Amino acid sequence: MFIQVQSMTEAVRMRKRLRGKGIQSAVVQTPPQYRRGGCGYSLQISEKALSAAEEAAREIGVHILGVFRSDFV
Repeated sequence: MFIQVQSMTEAVRMRKRLRGKGIQSAVVQTPPQYRRGGCGYSLQISEKALSAAEEAAREIGVHILGVFRSDFV
């Protein structure tokens, strides 16, 4: 599962916040077919971590541009 954000900085901030909550994530390039503006970076997480990631984004003021699943990862 991917969460697209506005900038690489926001992706890194979210990764750090999630790490502090014990949730694994990775900053990855957003596949072109899913890009919705921004810098082209997303946070890759497990599907079960989605609600925690959305909560983390709210806590640190990160705007989520989109959430999507991908079968090729």
